[in-house]
Amino acid sequence: MRGVSTQSLIEVGKTAGQLGVKGSENILKFSGTMAKLETATDVAGEEGASSIARLLTITGEGVGIIDQFGAALVGLGNNSAATESEIVSVASEVARGTAAYGLQSKEILGLSTALKSLDVRPEAAGTAVAKVFRGIEKATLEGGESLNSYAKIIGKTSKQVVEDFGKSPQKSFTSFIGGLNRISKQGGSVAQALRDAGLSGETVSKGIVPLATNFEMLNDKMALSNKEFEKNTALNEEFDASTKTVNTAVADVIKSFTNLTLKTATAGSGLETLQTALFFVSDNMETLVVAAVAVSGAMLLMKAAIIASKIALFAYNVVMGVSTAITQTNKRALIQNAVAQGAYRVAMFLTTAATYLANSAFVALAISVIAATWPILAIIAAVVGLAYFFLYLDEIIAFFKKKFLESLILISKAFFKMVNFFKKFDFIDFFKGIGNAIITYFLSPIKNVLFLVSQLPGKLGALASVGLDKLNELEANFNFDRTGDESGVLPSSAQAASQQTTETIRDSNVRIDVRDKGGNVEKVFQDGTAIPISMQNTVGVLNYGS
Repeated sequence: MRGVSTQSLIEVGKTAGQLGVKGSENILKFSGTMAKLETATDVAGEEGASSIARLLTITGEGVGIIDQFGAALVGLGNNSAATESEIVSVASEVARGTAAYGLQSKEILGLSTALKSLDVRPEAAGTAVAKVFRGIEKATLEGGESLNSYAKIIGKTSKQVVEDFGKSPQKSFTSFIGGLNRISKQGGSVAQALRDAGLSGETVSKGIVPLATNFEMLNDKMALSNKEFEKNTALNEEFDASTKTVNTAVADVIKSFTNLTLKTATAGSGLETLQTALFFVSDNMETLVVAAVAVSGAMLLMKAAIIASKIALFAYNVVMGVSTAITQTNKRALIQNAVAQGAYRVAMFLTTAATYLANSAFVALAISVIAATWPILAIIAAVVGLAYFFLYLDEIIAFFKKKFLESLILISKAFFKMVNFFKKFDFIDFFKGIGNAIITYFLSPIKNVLFLVSQLPGKLGALASVGLDKLNELEANFNFDRTGDESGVLPSSAQAASQQTTETIRDSNVRIDVRDKGGNVEKVFQDGTAIPISMQNTVGVLNYGS
């Protein structure tokens, strides 16, 4: 059973035995149903189990029908203004008050649910219902005016009242409440009708009057109780729904582990190795403890020997230092030192070997213990790991949710930035810029050459100057300049800048020296003082000077 521990079942079974439940089948059914009720409803503990067991004992049905009782109880609790524990409290009082009239548990549950839904206290409910049953019984036995009063309220003859009560006291009670309801609807006094039937008193009024004015509710609850009792599914459905939680899963893992380790027979199962290891440890505990103490003692002795050897070496080094400082030619001392060093090395070798053997023994012991107990260690590690995982499951989910949302926000921001970029991006201007760069790239070297040639005197310079002007006009007429409009004509500001650049170039001073092979100047072409000429284009800057 999901979420139900073995210990809780044992405790409920013990309670069942104390209450007189007999037979392993009945105890098992009682324990299982009570465990489901404790998980799915607010009916819990020894008190709830005792109330239900006594109720079923009073009705004479026994705990054999406890599963149907639980189904009817849960079905009523799910469809009423009363919890399951409140219904059981009222039902316990009603059952005691009607014990002599043979009511079934499903009838008591339906009646008790209606009373609790009308906020009638358990004691008042039990007393009021019991008085009505005893009143009808007394009237049928004595007859006379009292029987006539009940017959008048119920709306039947005195003989019919006697016959009905003999067949089913519960139906006679329901007919009596229905008669009071009819009187109320016809404008009569329910309280006066109760007094005429000898049922005066505040307790009866508090319990019966609400039922009389809500007779439809009583009928509905009685019908629902009977339906859920016969279906016998409501408790199982509620239990299944309530156990589909992470906490139940964690508890189930722990429960399964406990049940596994408590198994009485492990031969041939995966636990046989674990059982053998545990028995070995148990049977040889004294030997293991003595061995562990011996190994620990040996380790301590080895550590002490190593420390003593280090101290001796330190003292030896000090003496050697002093001896060397006093004399460096004492061969006898050197020979003695060599002998002492050899003895020290032998001692260190023996100490190291002993330490190695002790460590090996300790490691071997540890490996043997781990090899014998690894199954239980692995199971414990798995249980602890799962427990921590489910314990911090909410934090883990929250962490991944946070990271997911952060990533989603970043992606959204990047997407909207890209959208805004393309909204503002001018493809026409982009391709105009490309065209402008291409034209400028091809024309600029030609223009530079024509400019240099135009500075020469004669027809060649004049032709070059004309060619340069034509290229400038041609470039200006191309519709590839980003600052131009759709007509391909440069704006006035761009034209002015271009004109100023041309005039500046033409007004600059130029000097050209023509030299022979020996480096002698044959002819000088000069216009004013020789100065640098700066020409700028989209490709780069060219400087020409003397």
